[in-house]
Amino acid sequence: MAAIILDACFGTDFQEQPAELTFDWRSRSHRHYPDFLVVAGELREFWEIKNDKEAADIRFRRRAERLSELLEPLGYAYRLVAGSVLSRGAYYRNAILLRRFRSALQTLHPRYLRSIPEIPPRKVIVASELLRNIPSGQSDGVLLSLLFEGKVSADLSKPVTAYTNIHPPLSSQGRMPWVWELFGKSN
Repeated sequence: MAAIILDACFGTDFQEQPAELTFDWRSRSHRHYPDFLVVAGELREFWEIKNDKEAADIRFRRRAERLSELLEPLGYAYRLVAGSVLSRGAYYRNAILLRRFRSALQTLHPRYLRSIPEIPPRKVIVASELLRNIPSGQSDGVLLSLLFEGKVSADLSKPVTAYTNIHPPLSSQGRMPWVWELFGKSN
């Protein structure tokens, strides 16, 4: 689930099992291979994905705390991610659709591409209004492709439909890629 979500999130790069972290903890040397390195702009986080029971286990939480302490001076964060967090809301289902329709814009006739208006800063429009000139059989795929490419943004915690509110790209709003919404608004 994590790889699908990360792959669908514009502005985010990731690598699976990117490093061996060797560290001392409780008078012993430990080796750990985090599941992902996630990079967005200047942010670099190692992610360890666990099922909910493991994520609640005090040993995994303490290890995550220790690694966070050790990695912070190096400019990295460490995050323990519970499986239930990845399945929160409609993020995972939307990620699947974003990936499936990622190239819909490439198959669209150029005259239709030119008909898609640019959304002014701080403005919100309904998806059907954004795509009013796109043939009906292609509008869903075009919307998903626009979201995948980061040309527009939306609340992906809810299913994407013709009634979804569409915003200017997250990058133009100075916001983090949407995957961090999984962890709450404070992150």
